[in-house]
Amino acid sequence: MHSQITELRRKISRIASVVVRGKVHATEGNKAQVTYQGDSTREGVPIVTPYGFVSIPPKGSDCVAIGSDDSVIVAIEDEKPGVNLGDSAIYSGDASVRASNGKLAIEANGDELLSLLTEVLDAVSNARTEDGKGLLEPTKQKLDALKGKIEGMMA
Repeated sequence: MHSQITELRRKISRIASVVVRGKVHATEGNKAQVTYQGDSTREGVPIVTPYGFVSIPPKGSDCVAIGSDDSVIVAIEDEKPGVNLGDSAIYSGDASVRASNGKLAIEANGDELLSLLTEVLDAVSNARTEDGKGLLEPTKQKLDALKGKIEGMMA
């Protein structure tokens, strides 16, 4: 029994030494320069992301890597928007998409997205049928109110 416990401790120690925390100092493409705990610095460490997502972490981000000499970054931690229990967010710089309580919110400090939404609302609310009647006349007031809210956000 003692030898089994010793073997288990040895395996746990090996696994723990393969998972390391570090700090990203620079990136080029999907590779990073990382300093791991213990001040070991590595160049060209690949950054692995889930399928469909691509990101390049900013300088100073914390990371988790697997491996020793041939490590691979598998997680990045950076300052992120606050989320409540059960919420999710995708963020980059000053923009985020947040899911909370069954609602989806798009937040951006730039006016580009809000301007685009305003243009879409204008086009939809001003759509006409062939005989010149308003296509969405019953909902035009709701669309105009929504446009007013968006323009208020841009001010």
